[in-house]
Amino acid sequence: MKSNKSSNNIYILALFLFVIVSDQITKVLALNNLSYGEELPVTSNFNLFLIFNTGAAFSMMSDGFIWQKIILIFFPVLVVLFFFYTTYFSEQKQTYFKLGICLIAGGAFGNLIDRILYGYVIDFIDLYVSNYHWPTFNIADSSITIGACIIIYHEIKSTFASEVVKDG
Repeated sequence: MKSNKSSNNIYILALFLFVIVSDQITKVLALNNLSYGEELPVTSNFNLFLIFNTGAAFSMMSDGFIWQKIILIFFPVLVVLFFFYTTYFSEQKQTYFKLGICLIAGGAFGNLIDRILYGYVIDFIDLYVSNYHWPTFNIADSSITIGACIIIYHEIKSTFASEVVKDG
């Protein structure tokens, strides 16, 4: 039984590293192949569009106050520490929770690397329908979103399942 937990933890750690490496590789490719603000159409609803985000999600907190920069560095560190605690020390048994936290932590760490190296996050994925564009993002942002959705989905599912058991 212990080896199964260790095996799951190795896969979770491998996914964490995969998110970081794929995020950083794609950002380097974007930096090396696009100029700032350059739009490269890929499909009718997808462009590569290089921008630099000094704020948080969707450029929130990008006005440059020092406390905001501290938060944007400190919070991802807390998320990564929580990930390692949850994976290796917690009695948390739900694999979906570990998976969700892993994706969130991998994405947070990928963006943290950018903040430390460049002072901003590199975004380059531009999805849109007609003239309606989703804010430009990157692999790390996608990972954070998917991780959060996994946790929310399973929490809602388990809440409804427990309500059915109580009512049934």
